[in-house]
Amino acid sequence: MLELQLADLVVQTEKEVTILYRETEVGVHRLDLLVEGKIIVELKTVEYVTKAHYAQVRSYLKATQLRTALLVNFALDKADFRRIEV
Repeated sequence: MLELQLADLVVQTEKEVTILYRETEVGVHRLDLLVEGKIIVELKTVEYVTKAHYAQVRSYLKATQLRTALLVNFALDKADFRRIEV
């Protein structure tokens, strides 16, 4: 987050996003990072990135109507970045 802000990017943390079903609020997602109001960054520290992690990010994209997200796993020696687009 600090590096993104140092690059003069607008970063929101723990951004709440309403989940709607037929125009009725049914829940809330909490995004780890939202960069410039355009890119979701989901942070993980897991041994393996699973289908469930991808499904979580796709759900965030659907709820926000955004097109791009990054799934970042910091559990390994080198961070693993995955770009997800809808």
